[in-house]
Amino acid sequence: MKEACFFLVRHGESERNAKPDLMGQSPEEHLTHWGIEQAKKLGHFLLRGCPETFDRIYASPYRRAKDTADIACANFENSPGITLVDALREYSAGDMLDKSRKEILSKELLIEMNNLGMNFKFPNGESLYEVEGRVSTWMNSILNFETTTPQNILVFSHGMSIKCLLHYVMQFDQKMTWRVKIDNTSITKIRFKDGVWHIEAINSIPHLL
Repeated sequence: MKEACFFLVRHGESERNAKPDLMGQSPEEHLTHWGIEQAKKLGHFLLRGCPETFDRIYASPYRRAKDTADIACANFENSPGITLVDALREYSAGDMLDKSRKEILSKELLIEMNNLGMNFKFPNGESLYEVEGRVSTWMNSILNFETTTPQNILVFSHGMSIKCLLHYVMQFDQKMTWRVKIDNTSITKIRFKDGVWHIEAINSIPHLL
């Protein structure tokens, strides 16, 4: 049976992460100075403290994820290179991009969001089920590799995209998807073996401790 281990990494702290009241992020959002430092620390850990080498490396094309990947993988020897994958992008907040959470998230809207769970989406945005659909479809396509040798796959993506993948793999109550903690540059490790998914780590940040 095919075996693959996915190391799912959230990008480093972005400028918008430092302003949590504003909703959504544009594709061109930059890393903060701390976000760059987080990526460097992650790279050092992956190079020196992580026993695995990586057969494939993928990243969201959004600047904050791509830059995190470039920084973290800069000193890899015999690197397979970084492949950008649009399906790994963050969810879209649609018309609510750049809006204030305090102003938008009324009591009535919060009730609606709670009732709809992963089916909720802002106007012209994406639901979390739609995000889950695209990221899980991509992940399953990666499992169609030809070799039977176990593969280690490094993936740089976004907090909500990783949460949606975890929901797909673990099938927990959909309302818990919002409550899973995924910190900047954290590593979430999931393994596909003998036709079954195994969870080995969620939100691991040894490089930041």
